Amino acid sequence: MDRVAGKAKRFWHGLSSATRVLIFTIIALLVIGRLVMPYAVKHYVNKKLQQLPGYGGSIGDVDIHLYRGAYSIHDVDIVKKTNNVPIPFVRAERVDFSVQWRELRNHALVAEVELDRAELNFVKGETKEEDQTKIDESWVTVVQDLFPFKIDRFEIRDSVVRYADLSARPQVDIAVTNLHILCHNITNSRNVTNELPTPFQVTGTTIGGGRLDVRGAANPFTKSPRFDVNAKLEGTELTALNDFLQAYAKVDVKRGTLNFYAEMAAADGKFKGYAKPLVQDLDIVDLTDNLKKPLKLFWESFVAGVMKLFKNQPKDRLAAKVPIEGDMDNPKASIVETLASVLRNAFVRALSPGVDESINLETVKPDPRSRPVPQRDTTKNEKSEQEKVRAKQEEKK
Repeated sequence: MDRVAGKAKRFWHGLSSATRVLIFTIIALLVIGRLVMPYAVKHYVNKKLQQLPGYGGSIGDVDIHLYRGAYSIHDVDIVKKTNNVPIPFVRAERVDFSVQWRELRNHALVAEVELDRAELNFVKGETKEEDQTKIDESWVTVVQDLFPFKIDRFEIRDSVVRYADLSARPQVDIAVTNLHILCHNITNSRNVTNELPTPFQVTGTTIGGGRLDVRGAANPFTKSPRFDVNAKLEGTELTALNDFLQAYAKVDVKRGTLNFYAEMAAADGKFKGYAKPLVQDLDIVDLTDNLKKPLKLFWESFVAGVMKLFKNQPKDRLAAKVPIEGDMDNPKASIVETLASVLRNAFVRALSPGVDESINLETVKPDPRSRPVPQRDTTKNEKSEQEKVRAKQEEKK
């Protein structure tokens, strides 16, 4: 140790005065820069958030992490400027931007973004001017300005997405909580060669205790959307949705559990999939609450009667499988097949809970055998035959 210290001391004394001053200056600048940088970044971020059309934003604090090429912003708050909506559009406790050093071995300089305890609140106001429902391209531009690297990994943890309709009666407020979203290899930094190089997953808890689980993969590099996704929502207590059902369907639910399953795939401008809602132990009419509302009681009794007619009685389950397919610009849902699935569930065989695993990219792509066979052009052969006949006639002459 003494030998090393001695060498360092001799090296330092061996430097010229100008060199030592330069080293001190560099160290001082690094220290000052480290102290000033968070305030400069905070000012820059706040300025960019104020440039969002129709919205204003601010952040509380900034942490710089030079050793991992990252910075974190805390207490993000974005609100709409033009109305008095009591709910902020975007709120996040922490947003972290960092370089993915491990991807450098794949010769890719890319970044990742992580959000913790974030909120995204969509609001339908009393008037159109009070709506808070859109995210346009300007938001993407601001994010790119805040961190000018290509984002290869995106993760949201312990967050909330909410929809509130302040114009409905009663007012509607539904949300997905405990939300976790993970999407990686967005830029294909790992040079994956399959058709869907970007996997993603979404999990969360809906109002009524439903368990949301969405898993799939996509290809962000194709001109038309290309993806394959499975989704399921299980165990949602419908009584928790009564405000929503009263506002939009004019019914009350006394008891019932909703399960929902779906698959969808898209390729070459086409898509194909299905949605399969299943309602278990449904009971709509509550006479004690409706004795003073005869019209509401009549409507709920009618709806309950129709649902009972199409319910699979042994399973006490109302279900349907709705096939959806078509072009991206012209989606179609088959009414005939939907009605047939309802009748089949009611009178033949109950639809089973769960994803059917019947949809993938291969089911969307056109069948090569169905392509029209190109017609052979016979005009050239006919012309050559005519020329031969003429030549023979001339020889005879």
